[in-house]
Amino acid sequence: KQIEEERKEIEATLQKEKEDSLQGCHEMRGKADEIENAKEKEAVLKEVEDAEKKVHLKIAADKDRQEMKLKQKLAQKKSKNAYEESKLKKTFDEERQQLKNEFRKEKFELKKLQR
Repeated sequence: KQIEEERKEIEATLQKEKEDSLQGCHEMRGKADEIENAKEKEAVLKEVEDAEKKVHLKIAADKDRQEMKLKQKLAQKKSKNAYEESKLKKTFDEERQQLKNEFRKEKFELKKLQR
């Protein structure tokens, strides 16, 4: 549950970063439209395309990195839970065996008294 909330927060943050970065690219594209020299305009548009590609690649890499961190956290929690569960089971089994032994002992004592 907690990890799912973290995932949503991270996705929202990455989406905001993407939008902010792409906003800069859109502004550059708008400036390119104002340029009349074809070669200059083409160079600026190429820069814009490269910048947009970098934004998409960076966001995808960040998302992958965050996803890996979340998966590691989840695996750690599962491992910890499994360890705690096995510890509890061992304790339960030990207590159960002890009660069985006490019951047998009391049963034996009772039979001895009845004789």
